[in-house]
Amino acid sequence: AGNKSITKLTFTLCDFPWGDIFETLVPFFKNNGRFDSLKICCPGDDCFLPLISALSEFNSLKEFEYSGNEGVEGAIDDDKARALVRALAGHSSLGRLILSENNIRGCDALATLLHSHRLALLDLRENQIDNDGAVVLAAGIMGSNTLNDLILEYNPNITETGWQAI
Repeated sequence: AGNKSITKLTFTLCDFPWGDIFETLVPFFKNNGRFDSLKICCPGDDCFLPLISALSEFNSLKEFEYSGNEGVEGAIDDDKARALVRALAGHSSLGRLILSENNIRGCDALATLLHSHRLALLDLRENQIDNDGAVVLAAGIMGSNTLNDLILEYNPNITETGWQAI
């Protein structure tokens, strides 16, 4: 909790009690004003729910990455995406959001985040975004004057209708 020099923390392919880890890390998150990047890939609700709770305890993130494995227990679906965006709402400096390889279809929460934050990069590669989600996302994109990079590759459920909206 006393370390004030770490700026980036990455957890991928780790097998430990996630709830305990995030609870233990909350003082570090709160006390380290330089900490601004969290990259995580964790399986299931035993990781996701404590992560959401921890993200709500501090507000310094500039970059957040949650890579799932599409079709697997740990991937984010629409409900989890809404919860995640609510937890990230307090991170006003958030500029890079990477949610690749998840099960996101709709984009209402992400469109809201685009309106309220200064995102420069939004990576939604390999999700399940459909035409309705693309239309909602397009509204968020039009409301953002900071988005420089939008990555939507391999979203096979977006057809010509969705791409025209974007």
